Amino acid sequence: MKNVSFTFANNRVETLANTLREVINDGGKYAGAEIIANTSVSLQPKKNGCPYGAKDDVRSTTEYSVNVNGIYANTINKRREAENKEANFVPKKNWHVKLYDGANGSIVAKRSEVENNLPITEVYLFFVCKDKPMPSYNYTIAGKPATEQEIATIKFYKANRKAQAGASQGLSEENAAVVNTVAGSNIIELRANKQVVKF
Repeated sequence: MKNVSFTFANNRVETLANTLREVINDGGKYAGAEIIANTSVSLQPKKNGCPYGAKDDVRSTTEYSVNVNGIYANTINKRREAENKEANFVPKKNWHVKLYDGANGSIVAKRSEVENNLPITEVYLFFVCKDKPMPSYNYTIAGKPATEQEIATIKFYKANRKAQAGASQGLSEENAAVVNTVAGSNIIELRANKQVVKF
């Protein structure tokens, strides 16, 4: 992103953006980070038998082990080379844009807001998940704690993010890179660059 100015909807969003920018050194060295966040659970569609839809607001607290400040296309093309495939992956235009560093920045906002010079209502952290399990707990449905049976159902219908990623990246499921965006307001704790910030 070049020569684009933006404003924030309020001080909370601006302060959050500045804190995230400082802690991860946005656009700086490729680095690891740990994130604990309360986010929506990615589920299979109802047509596949999943009993929950968007209105059910199924959420969980998840611990993410991630890499920030990387160039997504480079990550995928390295993996494509490892599978003896052509390194010609180009990401599709997404719903978000990078705010501070258009190449390897990790702080993003809604494209519709930035490109239309609207105040930014939320900032997101864009990252590549490391290839290790991401434990989830504290499941809720419509704001209420899920029962053990409901948790079992949620886990059964959780979307296979690795398979989805592999299909779009032209990679095998085992070698696919899961990318994610987490709203800054959903982050509970961020650990990066020898700093720990709790929100």
